[in-house]
Amino acid sequence: MQQLLGVSCGLDIHKDMIAACILKARYCDTPEVIHEEFTTMRGDLFRLREWVQSHGCMDVAMESTGVYWKPTYGILEEVEGMNLCLTNAYHMRNVPGRKNDEDDAEWIAALFMCGLLNKSFVPERGIRDLREYTRYHVKLTQSRVRLLNRIEKLLQTHGFKLSSVLSSIDGVSGLSILEKLGKRGEVSVWEVRASLERGVKRTADEIAYAINGKLPVSSQMLLRTMLDSLFSYDMQLTEVFSGMMEIAQPYMPTILLMATIPGRKGSNPQIKG
Repeated sequence: MQQLLGVSCGLDIHKDMIAACILKARYCDTPEVIHEEFTTMRGDLFRLREWVQSHGCMDVAMESTGVYWKPTYGILEEVEGMNLCLTNAYHMRNVPGRKNDEDDAEWIAALFMCGLLNKSFVPERGIRDLREYTRYHVKLTQSRVRLLNRIEKLLQTHGFKLSSVLSSIDGVSGLSILEKLGKRGEVSVWEVRASLERGVKRTADEIAYAINGKLPVSSQMLLRTMLDSLFSYDMQLTEVFSGMMEIAQPYMPTILLMATIPGRKGSNPQIKG
């Protein structure tokens, strides 16, 4: 294989250990092979970076297995001019030419030296941070929806048809009624009237009739617990969204432009210019 790089480094990253190999092929046909092992503790990651630099290596390749590559990649990318290659393990295994049992780190370094590795797309650090926030926001939203469905199932189990008279049981009016229901197990028509916000289409009498009866004591406790969890999700979603918008500020022109795409799935009405 034709050598395109004078010095290359291959990293085989596991959960607790990193096998590293540097190949030096300057002015010789047979590369010099240097092996080293590091733990994945942050202190050792800095030692790895110093070791790579001490050998004059600015070209490092690693496999994209799980999330274990991320801290190593993040520390190495702080070096100005460092050329990092995150490669897909499936692609690397299908590159022909491996005829012996040399370790993965040396094979990665050899393929990278010869220009036979395809780089995976790795966005800049700000985008990676934003991805973590957006993905967690989605997970929180999904968990909240599941919890709301459980509350609805609890109400339906005991014959309380709140969702039949309110468009959303987690709106201001619905939550106010649910809190009262969780405290005493029943809600009078006067309490319903006091809980209703402007814009509710049904009358207080109709809503009170739909939730007429008394919720068992055990279910009252369960409802209170569910509501506490629901309010906790709301607080977390607010905090995560606030942090997400702060990180997104440098990319806001692009985000606002994408938000103008008609019918774009997942558009967020909270994002405003």
